Amino acid sequence: MDFIGKSILITSFTTFIETLTKKLTEKLIDRKISTDQKEKICETIIAIKTANEATRKFINSDGYKPNTDLTSLWRDCLRKAVAANINEGLEDYLYHKADFWGNPQEWLENPSAMELVPKLRDLDKKCDILLQMLKKN
Repeated sequence: MDFIGKSILITSFTTFIETLTKKLTEKLIDRKISTDQKEKICETIIAIKTANEATRKFINSDGYKPNTDLTSLWRDCLRKAVAANINEGLEDYLYHKADFWGNPQEWLENPSAMELVPKLRDLDKKCDILLQMLKKN
């Protein structure tokens, strides 16, 4: 992808990040969900929290090296988010997180591309919002 394309994508992604929390809070928390979807959302939360913990542990011990195990964990999160039908862009977020761990140095060398990779604390916040949705229903 060329520089201009990445810049446009990053601008769109930054705007998306700003509105995601608002949309999730307003739209998802108030929507009624089935028992089956509750289970799938719960599985998504657990998968994201597990991947976050493994990622933090890996970064603290090994830094930013390619890690196929982390790529697999983040792809599992993506699969579960799609199955839970959460939408609101969470799938894109998880997709980029998985891609990052395939070759982190390539991403780290391009600061504008790093805007596409969600921060672990942002994903923790998304899990908190999903948990609020489960509690309300």
